[in-house]
Amino acid sequence: QAAIAGKGSGKIISDTIGGKALSALEDASLKYLGKRLPKGVWDTASAVFAANSKGNVPVFLSESANYSGTFFTVEARVIETLKNATLIFY
Repeated sequence: QAAIAGKGSGKIISDTIGGKALSALEDASLKYLGKRLPKGVWDTASAVFAANSKGNVPVFLSESANYSGTFFTVEARVIETLKNATLIFY
């Protein structure tokens, strides 16, 4: 929620074609199978998204941010490894 509120002119994964497609697949999976997509599916999409980041990337985290969640375990690591963008924490 914080990312959506603070994104400004930037993009979050749900703004991308891939993110929209995965959200639609997740909705269908929940409706017809009663379960979410495997975490690895979203992690892979997040890694691709992070690998395409450029410039300053604003990061909005709540005080209850999950340090074992996708941002810290996938996206931040990809950006730090590739050095393709700078994470700016708010």
